[in-house]
Amino acid sequence: MGYLKCMECGKDTPTDSIFCVHCHQPVDTNMNTTKGLQRFKKCPEGHQNETTADACTTCSWGLENEIYILCGNCGKELLENETCTCCSSPDQYKYCPSCGSRNSPDAEKCCKCSQLLDPTGDALPRIYCESYPGFEVALRDGYVIGREGNIDVTGLPKSNFISRKHATFLCQRNAWFIRAESTTNPTKVNFKVLEQGQTQRLKDNDRIILADTIFIFRST
Repeated sequence: MGYLKCMECGKDTPTDSIFCVHCHQPVDTNMNTTKGLQRFKKCPEGHQNETTADACTTCSWGLENEIYILCGNCGKELLENETCTCCSSPDQYKYCPSCGSRNSPDAEKCCKCSQLLDPTGDALPRIYCESYPGFEVALRDGYVIGREGNIDVTGLPKSNFISRKHATFLCQRNAWFIRAESTTNPTKVNFKVLEQGQTQRLKDNDRIILADTIFIFRST
């Protein structure tokens, strides 16, 4: 079994992990390669090496002095000080329906997960409030739902029972998850209670219950 280095806690976690076995943060295999380096030199074969290395530790190729980094949004390898063309267009972005990453307006595939993109850029997973039909929000990886989250619920009935940062939506390997954050009010998926820090994979039409408010997850 291979291991990746978690960018959050720095510990090794199995390569097939969706969440770090130590800190339970999501592991992005596009951004955590063999060494999990954030600044690195790259040999002609594409292996990552420490910035102080003169030769590749995997294949022994000599290394140039060019330093590479990983785009914080899509995980694409870039030369240091280079701007990611996928994520930095001044025009309207296309958002990936699988992982929520930003892409340039003319992109046909997601630069992070290779998912085909909707021509309008609008085909994102969404949640709907069952008791308040006008409430509809498109999801993106890392979005927090709560009274002070990316998804603000303060206008909903009984929102005072929902925590400030109640739960987090996560996308890993084209699958969507929810992670319970609240210690005082329950997070449920189809009436199954999640403990704080526990994650649950979401399927189309799943019911997400925050305190007394029910939301419906729709994948498209």
